[in-house]
Amino acid sequence: MRDIYVILIDGNLYRKDSAIRTYKTRERAEEEARKIGRYWSYRDSKLEVGRFTAVEVTEVSVARPDYSAPCPYIVPEKEDAN
Repeated sequence: MRDIYVILIDGNLYRKDSAIRTYKTRERAEEEARKIGRYWSYRDSKLEVGRFTAVEVTEVSVARPDYSAPCPYIVPEKEDAN
């Protein structure tokens, strides 16, 4: 299994356009972290590169109401005007 790397800024995941940025190699993540560190807004921030893993995965069951299958739409028949 391949590792996925992420950048942490002060312990929070780095996001771009509301999406978590992920990297295939540690070297690429470190390179991007150095670029981010040049921004004025991150000058006093702690930048880290971490490996993204699932420590424990638990399946969650969700109780849902019992819905019957939806009925197809039936076009009402027109009455003959005699």
